[in-house]
Amino acid sequence: MNKKIQSLKPFVSLVLIISSMLTIVFCKMEVRRIGYMFWKETKIEKRVKDDLRMNSLELATLTRPDRVEQFAKKYWSLNKPDNKRIVQLAYKEK
Repeated sequence: MNKKIQSLKPFVSLVLIISSMLTIVFCKMEVRRIGYMFWKETKIEKRVKDDLRMNSLELATLTRPDRVEQFAKKYWSLNKPDNKRIVQLAYKEK
């Protein structure tokens, strides 16, 4: 029995070394995969933030008071009231 154990020791140690090397390789591959995933998500986040920034800038440009005033004059024929004109605003309570 002792002879059988002695003959299996090199095989067991070889299997142990190979399995630990494969485990190390697998862990390194997993770290690299997670790194690529993180890089991709960071890139997507940056693109979304840039889109949000551009949309905010476009909204600010479109809602500028002078632009709204020009639009009202051109398309709705609205003008600023004179000093003599009285503008009555109706207020409804709920």
